[in-house]
Amino acid sequence: MHLEILQREYGFAKKENSNSIFISTPRVETCVVWYGVDVKNGIGFLCHFDFPFTARAIPSILKELQSITPKEHLFKCQLLGGRKLSWSPWIRKNIHSELSKQKVINLSTEDGPYFKGFRGKGFSIDLNEGSYKIFTGKVQSRNSLKETMNHNFHICTFSPMRKAIGSI
Repeated sequence: MHLEILQREYGFAKKENSNSIFISTPRVETCVVWYGVDVKNGIGFLCHFDFPFTARAIPSILKELQSITPKEHLFKCQLLGGRKLSWSPWIRKNIHSELSKQKVINLSTEDGPYFKGFRGKGFSIDLNEGSYKIFTGKVQSRNSLKETMNHNFHICTFSPMRKAIGSI
């Protein structure tokens, strides 16, 4: 299974059998990705934050995550991407601030690398390993004109974070 997360979206995936499950997001430039994996229970999530205000969605995202997570769990999380000379440090600061208030999910979050150079990258999270890889693919499942226009409208109107299509 391959779950795709676009800009200002989040999603969850759960491993049901021995097949590989990936959660990916393409073209992260000044945005910040926050992902977490509980390898023991085979549950993972990925959030693609594009502006500092979008971190305010974290409490509701964590409540949704709690509804699919067993009592015994531990999520190893990481922040990835962004650029130091943009609003990315502000996004990261807001994410850490929201996480410091939460008591719903047992997790630890580390700061991963910022981007260097001019081109952003995509990330793919492997639920089997709990690690990320650079994702160079393109979004496959949402390529109709209607879906593209709907997503662009969502971004341009500064709408809140939303759950990705195909997320559990």
